Amino acid sequence: MRTVSIWDILCNKFGVNVVGTCKVYCVTDSPWNAKGDGSADDSAALQSAIEYVGTNGGVLFVPAGTYRLVSSGISIDTAAKPFKIVGAGKYLSTIKRDANAVGSVLNIVRCNNVEVTDLGFDGGYITYSGGSANHGFVFNDCENVVGRNLYATNYKNGGINA
Repeated sequence: MRTVSIWDILCNKFGVNVVGTCKVYCVTDSPWNAKGDGSADDSAALQSAIEYVGTNGGVLFVPAGTYRLVSSGISIDTAAKPFKIVGAGKYLSTIKRDANAVGSVLNIVRCNNVEVTDLGFDGGYITYSGGSANHGFVFNDCENVVGRNLYATNYKNGGINA
């Protein structure tokens, strides 16, 4: 009997095949080492991991947990390769913005062939007051994008903006 790993499942369900290889990266693994414990600041880990998959293509897996953004949201502008960001489930993998964080939780700009699946976004009831937008998840000036099985909570001015 063959043992099936989470990576096999992700490759089959959400994988990006590049020359016959599915590249799956986990945000809690090295070099990013996000904690997802709801206490640690995961801003830098998430930002770096998303930039990496945007440059190299593949699937970024966000395991179950609450990933806290303390100072700013995360964004990617003009990805070179198709990529996917996949959580463990919309109520299981949550990216949460602190009250003082600036910008949307996840902002994807000028990217093509992008999919975001099975993630939750928590805005902490912050009211948009001008300047940086307060959305959970934004697709801006993108083509061939998919948002599937997403959950946005605690936004007074829109959780998902496409």
